[in-house]
Amino acid sequence: MAGGGRGVGVEPAHRRVAGRRRGGGNAHCASFTWTDKSGNLPDIPIDSVIVNPNLPAQVFAGTDFGLYYTDDITAAPPVWQRFTAGVPAVMIWDMQIDRGSTALSLWTRGRGAFVWPLPTAP
Repeated sequence: MAGGGRGVGVEPAHRRVAGRRRGGGNAHCASFTWTDKSGNLPDIPIDSVIVNPNLPAQVFAGTDFGLYYTDDITAAPPVWQRFTAGVPAVMIWDMQIDRGSTALSLWTRGRGAFVWPLPTAP
């Protein structure tokens, strides 16, 4: 994840996804080598990253200015889109997926929580 203040990386052998707020260089954790998947994300801090367990190629990134998603994290580079269906341009502190993998909850700074049904098919 080379570059400035934002980044998303994947370690495909173990299906791990990580976000980065600040710093530069490539991330190497023990025996894992991460691949930069920032794609066209704007240069803003990423506060949380989560994978849709129903569609493992779909990844959500909670940023200081709203929610972004890609439907294909395996693409080189992935195309990220801003999620605007009822979610304001607000800091997304955390995200969770319920135990049944039916809903994504977003926890914001100052605007409460939002819930969105997770897709189960492309």
